[in-house]
This record gives sequence, structure tokens and C-alpha cells, in this order.
Amino acid sequence: MGTARKLHFIILFFFIFFLPTLSLEAANLPPPLPCDFFGFEERTGDFHAGDIITAQDPDGIICGRYTVETAGRYGFLTCMGDDPNTTEVDEGAIDEDPITFYVNGVKQQRQAIWKSGEAIQLDLGIPATTDLGITSISFSNSTPRRLDTIEMFADVTNSGGGFVDTFTVNWRVDEVDIGSTQVSELGPGETATTEPVSWEITGEIGCRQVEARIGEDNTRSKNILVDLNGTGRIDIVDIMLVVVKWNTHEGDGKYVPLYDMDNDGDIDIVDIMKVARLWHVECSD
Repeated sequence: MGTARKLHFIILFFFIFFLPTLSLEAANLPPPLPCDFFGFEERTGDFHAGDIITAQDPDGIICGRYTVETAGRYGFLTCMGDDPNTTEVDEGAIDEDPITFYVNGVKQQRQAIWKSGEAIQLDLGIPATTDLGITSISFSNSTPRRLDTIEMFADVTNSGGGFVDTFTVNWRVDEVDIGSTQVSELGPGETATTEPVSWEITGEIGCRQVEARIGEDNTRSKNILVDLNGTGRIDIVDIMLVVVKWNTHEGDGKYVPLYDMDNDGDIDIVDIMKVARLWHVECSD
């Protein structure tokens, strides 16, 4: 066999038998070794047997979980890595990912960096109990008219020592649910203002009660006076606004829905009396 033919045979042999093996090995990389975390309580009494510690990667994947066996310490908490061979599944962290820890569902302020195959000490502690309180309620317009739409805000303060991840503020007007908004990441001593919730003011004028609520018992209410001309009081002017539209109805060109207090399609003595009975009504918190 000539030299050229030998060379061709060797190259052909390589492509047939060795190249597929190399490609297969490249496509099946070894999965990363997990990263183990361990540590002690930051304050005496932070950890108790049975407490649950979880580790979460930046994508929200729970990569590890540990049940405390001995009070005062934990570990090893094994945090799995993301297998590069399963691109459609995220099993865990990759190198240099910051890992967030939760103790019994309470987010910890300290983080650790995930490194394949390493054991890392991170001391944790269960923060003091959170104490959320709605400190104030405010409005985009404090002197609204009937049928106006206004936005409502609440200031929420965490006066405890714990860190709150996410919680919901629910809104009611005159004991009717009208919406909710979420607040995220409120640390100890911090105050946050909720995103606005819109209220389309239907129904009667007068003193309306707005309530913001966290859970069942954590509530704050504020009263707001609704009138017909945006002055923040109900007086003879409001009454006369309805009187001048007396005996008008839908479709006649003079009818104004704002003054139809019972929403029956016409403005009559009933609507006038609904305003007159609230003349000089007081509205205090």
C-alpha cells in the first residue's frame, strides 16, 4: 500500500470511528458539582431544629433546601448547579450566581456566590418579626366630584427588624372591594408608597370611607367628602346645581348624569332631596 493510500486510510478511519465519539463527548459535558453552604446563627436562638432554609438562584430556581437538625447551626445545604446538557430545563445555579437564602420563608439580607464544587460558610439569622403598618392614605384629588376618577395611595412602614419580600395592599370604599396593589422588598425601618389604585366615584355624594388593608386585621381608613362642584363641601350651590336641571331626562339635551343622584335617567325631586339632606355634612377621619 502506497504512502498516499495509507494516509487516506488513516484519515478515513479517524472520521468514521473517532470523530463521532469526540462530538458525543462534547455534547455530553459533565454536570457541575453542587455548591455546599454551611454556617451558624448570627444571634443566639436564631435557628431551631425543624427550621427550613432554602437557597434560590437569580432565576428564582430553588437550588437547595435544608432542615435544621441542631439548634444554632445548619449545613450542609447542597445547592445544585445547572446542567449544561439540558438546555430546556434549569436545574440550578451557575458559577458566580448570587444565591439568596430564606429561613422559614423570610428573606435573608446576606447572599453568597455560587461556585461549583466548593463548600462556603455563610452565617444566617432569622430577622426580628416584621411589623407592617399603613401610616397614611392620600388621594390625587382631595376634593372630588361625583363621577370623577381619582387615584389613591398608601404609605406603608416596616417598623420591625425583619425584611419583607412582597405583600399586597387591598382597597375598599364603603366596604366594597375596588382593587389591590403589591409592594416589594421593604426593609427594616423603611417606608414605601404603593402604586396608585383608581376609584371611579359612583353612587351618592357625601362622606365616603376609603380603607387600605394588609391581611385581615392590619387596616387604615380615611374619609373623603364627595360633592357636585369640587369645593370639598356640600352647600346651597350643590343643591341649586340639581334644581336647575329639574325635570330633565336622558335624551333631551339638558340632562346631566352628574346630577342624577339615583341614576334612574331623570332628575326630579328625589335627586334634589338627596343633596339637600347632606347640606353642611361633616366628614372627618
